[in-house]
Amino acid sequence: MRRFTISGKIFPAALGFLLFFGGCSVKKVPPTTFYHISQETPGIEESANKKAIDSIRVTFSRSSRVSESSSIYYTDRGFRQQPYAYSRWYDTPDTMLEGKLIFALEKSKIAKNVTGSSSAADTKTVLEIGVLDFVHEFGKSGRSRGKAIILASLVRNRDGKTLCAKLFEAYSPAATDDAKGGVAALNSASDKIVAEIVEWLGECNRP
Repeated sequence: MRRFTISGKIFPAALGFLLFFGGCSVKKVPPTTFYHISQETPGIEESANKKAIDSIRVTFSRSSRVSESSSIYYTDRGFRQQPYAYSRWYDTPDTMLEGKLIFALEKSKIAKNVTGSSSAADTKTVLEIGVLDFVHEFGKSGRSRGKAIILASLVRNRDGKTLCAKLFEAYSPAATDDAKGGVAALNSASDKIVAEIVEWLGECNRP
């Protein structure tokens, strides 16, 4: 076997060949960028409705893959849904949207006491949230947008009776057709839906 010397050390020729050409084929993987959903919702003010909900717990149910994963999903014009590579949510959309809703409810004073899904408190009502869709959508129109569809139900805790329910949809145009643009658009869509949920709770018929 042929051998060659590097800095006084003898290597088989085949090993030298692999070391040299193997290094040339290594691809540099870009770092992962993490994004979050803002916990603040613009325009939330203290409710003028004097009949505040006594106590409410925010829970998430009937959620989908796009809301239970930290992957950021997009839907292309061929109806294919895939996650962005090298871009992820800091936490799951379910968790971040729960925090955003609790913050908005506290700020609006629509309820005297607000808790989250991890609380064991025995609240009078439960706000059940189902995230049906939460994606960066590329439609046939050419411009992409953030798409959020959420089903909200206010349930009386003692007997499970649904007091009111509503489907919320929000679409926000994306400035760029990439993960960064999609995240900004989904943040905007989230702001719209959270503000609408707070207003809806103020109008919801409840005992």
